[in-house]
Amino acid sequence: MSQPQDPPTGSNTQAQAAGQRLRAMAAQVAKEKSEIIFSRAWGLFIEPGKEWEQIRKEETTVASLFAGYVLPVAAVPTFAGMLGQMIFGERLPSGEVYREPFLSALLGAVVTCLSVVALVYLVGLLINLIAEQFDGDRHELNALKVAAYTPTPVLVTGLAAIYPGLWWVSLFGLGWSAYLLYRGLPILMRAPQDRAAGYATTVTIVAMIALLLIMMLSGCLSMADQVGA
Repeated sequence: MSQPQDPPTGSNTQAQAAGQRLRAMAAQVAKEKSEIIFSRAWGLFIEPGKEWEQIRKEETTVASLFAGYVLPVAAVPTFAGMLGQMIFGERLPSGEVYREPFLSALLGAVVTCLSVVALVYLVGLLINLIAEQFDGDRHELNALKVAAYTPTPVLVTGLAAIYPGLWWVSLFGLGWSAYLLYRGLPILMRAPQDRAAGYATTVTIVAMIALLLIMMLSGCLSMADQVGA
């Protein structure tokens, strides 16, 4: 015969209430952060010049910029790709469809996401390093702002990675990101408009090479898991 359970004590009730408050606060913070990210992405799409001017005036820190914006936005395509690999899989040369196990897909998504964040930081350093070669002003925080917000379209359109057949959607985001870079460099790095195209092209080429290396790394991890399976 089972013993009757003791009614919850006052301390248990308080702990449950505290847990509920923490969850409510976390949900509110997540909602506010998502609204900020959406507003910034929308502004860069609709009125890039005006949005870049606002970005230039904003007071922020590198840690806040990357933790509050770059990391969440970089997570969109990487974890969309993770879900796509798990749900739809990848067709192998043998004709079989390989669906990546959860832990392997999660590891690949985390590695790719962190690699993208690192790439954004390195691109920011490059933007600052070569600014004077294009008659711009060196300013590390502004350079990191340009690097952080420029890839917004390509990362957001990367949501299409959830279905492998829609990979081409990211090409539109890539084109818009290149345009944002061209518009942002004269505003934040004070490069003359007639030097902005060369400045943006140089940064884009280096960033694309680095991005290809990241994609190759991600592909190697996936192939290693397939061989292991």
